[in-house]
Amino acid sequence: MITAVFDLTLSFDNGPTPDVTPSVLDVLARRGIKSTFFVIGEKLERPGHRALAERAHAEGHWIGNHTWSHSLPLGLMQPHAAKAEFDRTQAAIGALVHPHRLFRPYGQGGNLDHRLLSRPLVEHLGERQATIVLWSARSRATGRIPTDGSSARSIRFRRYPGA
Repeated sequence: MITAVFDLTLSFDNGPTPDVTPSVLDVLARRGIKSTFFVIGEKLERPGHRALAERAHAEGHWIGNHTWSHSLPLGLMQPHAAKAEFDRTQAAIGALVHPHRLFRPYGQGGNLDHRLLSRPLVEHLGERQATIVLWSARSRATGRIPTDGSSARSIRFRRYPGA
C-alpha cells in the first residue's frame, strides 16, 4: 500500500477587498479552514479594509505582507523604494503581524527571476527576519488548479540567515 502525504497551504493575495474578503472569510469559517491573507499595505488605510484584516486575524488566519502598492516587481525598483514597500506594509499591519513576518513579493504573474527580488532587498528582509513565502500552484483567477503537474509541488518557506 502506498500512502501519499501532501501539505497544502491556502493563501489569498491582494486584499483586503470589501467585495470579496467577507465572502472568503465566511466560506473558510463554515469549513473550519485557516489560511494566510497577504495584504497590500495601502489598502489597510482605506475605509473598511483594515477591519477585514482585523476580522481575519481574530478568526485565526495569518496576516502577511504583499507589498505596499503592488505596482511593480520589487527587483525592478530602486533598493530604497523596494525596502519601503516592505517596511511601510509591516508598519500598517502592526499588531496583526505574524511572528515570522510572512512576506510574499509581487511576482507579476508568477515570475521567479531577477524581477522578483534584488540582492539589497533580500539582505533587508534578512535583517528584518522576514520569511519569504512563494507559490507553487495558482488558479489564474479561474478557481481551477492547474493540470500541468505544478499543483503537486509544495510551497516553499525559506528563512534567510540570521532570521
